[in-house]
Amino acid sequence: IVCSMLVPSLADSCRTRSVKRLISTKYMKGISEIRHYQIGRQQVVVMWKNVRNVSLKVAPPDAEVRMSVPSGYPEAKVLELLESKRDWIDKAVSKVKKRAEATPTKHDPVMLRAWVEEFKPMLEKWEQRMGLRAAKVSFKMMSSRWGSCRASTRSLTFNLMLAYKPQECVEYVIIHELAHIVHPNHSKDFWNLVAQYCPDYRRLRRLLNNP
Repeated sequence: IVCSMLVPSLADSCRTRSVKRLISTKYMKGISEIRHYQIGRQQVVVMWKNVRNVSLKVAPPDAEVRMSVPSGYPEAKVLELLESKRDWIDKAVSKVKKRAEATPTKHDPVMLRAWVEEFKPMLEKWEQRMGLRAAKVSFKMMSSRWGSCRASTRSLTFNLMLAYKPQECVEYVIIHELAHIVHPNHSKDFWNLVAQYCPDYRRLRRLLNNP
């Protein structure tokens, strides 16, 4: 791993925009470089990756701010985006931290096993309605997503933290992950399929991601 501190010429540019690069790191396969920036009170991890689009998110449980950009994406544009999203970042960090404070830190394994048993009939119901069936279903604690789908093997994984969410939100996640068996992306066709079985999915997403 090679680390380099901020060079003076770039430091002046960053201070002008109130965004300061803290450290630059050469990293692992699929990620060409990782740089850490300070924007106001928040630190942001920016990753240059083999991706097509820019994404910015605040990941639970520690409210880490992460930004992914395509390899070769100009740093000047990164700085502009971070500065323009300063207010959004502050609000999102606050929201994630409040959600973490409201989430139990100790989990009753008996309660979670009981919830899994309650979950199975919900999954079977939506498999039948959507005409889609998972080959494998697993459950685990996940820090940044409510579920995942490996379309090639029709394997679904669900976050055990759903046990603390309203049933309508849980059913939305089931529909969402089953839809990924057909569309392993978030294309328009994917969201159309989700909306077909869950017309109110936008409200449920907001409810799911709020404390």
